[in-house]
Amino acid sequence: MNQHLVSIVLPVYNGARFLCQSVDSILSQTYTNFELIIVDDCSTDETPGIIEEYARKDRRVRTIRHSQNQYLPQALNTGFDAAKGVFFTWTSDDNIYKPNAIKHLVDVLVQRHDVDLVYGNESIIDDAGHVIEKSNAIASIGSPEEIPILSCLGGYFLFRSQVYFDVGGYESKWFLVEDWHFWLKSYNAGKKFVRTEDNHYLYRDNTTSLSMTKAREVQERCLELSLENLRKHKSKYTNEIAMRAYLKCVGFAYRLNDKKAGVACLDLAQEINKDALSWLKPEIVEWLEEG
Repeated sequence: MNQHLVSIVLPVYNGARFLCQSVDSILSQTYTNFELIIVDDCSTDETPGIIEEYARKDRRVRTIRHSQNQYLPQALNTGFDAAKGVFFTWTSDDNIYKPNAIKHLVDVLVQRHDVDLVYGNESIIDDAGHVIEKSNAIASIGSPEEIPILSCLGGYFLFRSQVYFDVGGYESKWFLVEDWHFWLKSYNAGKKFVRTEDNHYLYRDNTTSLSMTKAREVQERCLELSLENLRKHKSKYTNEIAMRAYLKCVGFAYRLNDKKAGVACLDLAQEINKDALSWLKPEIVEWLEEG
């Protein structure tokens, strides 16, 4: 077995409800050479006691606690700055790894020296842990070339530690979309992404998660990030990818009911392809044309 140390960062803020399920899924991995770094972002619920108990029982668990709430991007940086592994990943306090999850990802990076980051599929579960279908998600798992269009990586991924240091970690400016911003930085820097069809991860559609409680803000940040990225890096992409990225921005504007932004983004898409309107869903076209 290839025993390369994996650093798994688990940031948590008041996540006591599902934390044990998440941690148990990590400690039950068939690939055992890992360190679990739990970063408590100044929780006020039962989270600190839960973390302490796990750290006492398993020497692979390391803990760091912020003295004040610093939000997810900084919690991730705190964890990775303390990490010792050659491979990095992070997970959420309400998500679950299947037993062979880490092993499958490690195998790819060990066998493929040209690959910087590997990611796979995931299943969505509800609060009770039942697998569900969700057709209206902001993003879905896609191919690497779609990274400029949407955050097409889910929660099941592993990357070489050097990627983190090369691109500069996570940025507080992009709170709520810090993961997509990190993938964009890595992709624009020429890092090689590979998708595997393996599905060893359960992503919880948690009604109290940030993506749910701040859904409108997430849409706003997605629109802002995508437009800034296109302004800086559009020349690196094919015309089709750039056009589709602008059309995705139209979709963000539609969800926000910001017609001015939607029309502006469509204009940018049509500068690339005059038939861009035909790529949009009928309901979005109707929304753009009404009034």
